[in-house]
Amino acid sequence: MKCLAIFSFARSGTNYLSDLLHEFENVRSYREIFQPRGVHLYNSNTQSNELKEALEKVGASYKIRDCTVRSSELIEAVHADPNPMMNTIINESLFSEKPYCAFKIFGGHLTEAKIQDSILRRKDFLPIVFRRNPLDTFISAYKVKFSKSAIAVDTTQIKPSLSFNQYMAWRKNRKNWIDLINRNAEKFIGMVSFDELMKLDSDVERLNTLASIFKVYGADLITSKRAQLARRTEKQDQSSSPGEKVSNLPEFISECADHGIDPQEEPIPFRTPNLM
Repeated sequence: MKCLAIFSFARSGTNYLSDLLHEFENVRSYREIFQPRGVHLYNSNTQSNELKEALEKVGASYKIRDCTVRSSELIEAVHADPNPMMNTIINESLFSEKPYCAFKIFGGHLTEAKIQDSILRRKDFLPIVFRRNPLDTFISAYKVKFSKSAIAVDTTQIKPSLSFNQYMAWRKNRKNWIDLINRNAEKFIGMVSFDELMKLDSDVERLNTLASIFKVYGADLITSKRAQLARRTEKQDQSSSPGEKVSNLPEFISECADHGIDPQEEPIPFRTPNLM
């Protein structure tokens, strides 16, 4: 049994990565199980009983009756002690005859001590960093402020004016999360780039690439035999470049340059090795 722990950032393509991992025949892919506003085991739009049943299993581990996605009691219990949650998703994966599971975690979801105790110290976990170009990530996060939802909404026509002050606050949070990852760099198998992944021609090629990466570390993921994969997440912004996504990119870049900042670069380098 191996659990793929995806350390990433909001708006970095992690829902798409979850969709890809879900397509492996022997992987059960979860989403933001430590999200402060909800225990998001699966796609929030799911209409099946699967989510309800999974939440009930998590609740049973904590002896909690209110087992809904946004149950404050359940959220508090999961954050106070993540281990029952970890054991529940592993057992659920094994029960469904899928020997691998995956989940994602962002900065602010758990304290460093709990991340170390519940994830990084476990021998059956494969922690990996999944990153996207910082400027694209910030623009995507900024656009959410002007859209009705964080998912399933076409944001192509939303072209906001970027705020340098808000960017600096966002950049500080990103730096703090990279700092935590770097302090524990020896626990990570490495880093995968969303941008490099998307250079591949098809979902099938991306699946095969991910399978090759994880196989080196003892996870033998079985790729789907379908030629076209069934995505649960669609691309929200159809624009091809940052300049097409916002209304003031040259002015924003110039203001960043005045402060010695390149928004295309990370606030500090990662210490984890690049896997692709």
